[in-house]
Amino acid sequence: MLSVMKSLVAASSAELVWSRTRTFPNAWELRGGEDLLGTLRWPRRFGSEAEGETSEGRLIFKCTGFLAMRTEVIDAATGARAAFFQRQFSGKGEVTFPDGRRVLWTFQGWVPRIPLFTTADGFPIMRFPLELRWFRPKETLEIEETARAMNELPLLALLGRYLIVLRRRRQHH
Repeated sequence: MLSVMKSLVAASSAELVWSRTRTFPNAWELRGGEDLLGTLRWPRRFGSEAEGETSEGRLIFKCTGFLAMRTEVIDAATGARAAFFQRQFSGKGEVTFPDGRRVLWTFQGWVPRIPLFTTADGFPIMRFPLELRWFRPKETLEIEETARAMNELPLLALLGRYLIVLRRRRQHH
């Protein structure tokens, strides 16, 4: 049975959890309780290109440039650039939207380092904490209440998961 995707912006206060799908090892789902809010999958096992989808639309993520330091986020429906991410050697980076607004990708804490997006002024937008468990870690998404009105929340949720998975892939190869 196909799940109908719900809006991340209108998601209830249920805990938001990213998990691998059972059917595709290179695919992730974002759920709020039983509601499906987003998906992210890699069509090729070893490629860096991924496809993301939320109720707001489909996005394509592509690494470009020397050492894959840049990621383009493309609106699959129009082919237009929805965002551009520039990574630094530290792993931190900056997202730039077509209108020039910027969002920062950074880390909070030391052990564990929690990835998060902040405004250019440093105010948190969303965090991607990892809760260690015996057999499978629990990967959640926490959205700041003050950021819930942002139209870019679905894009940032998918981009954050994309960056986390890419980083893990690089560490294991």
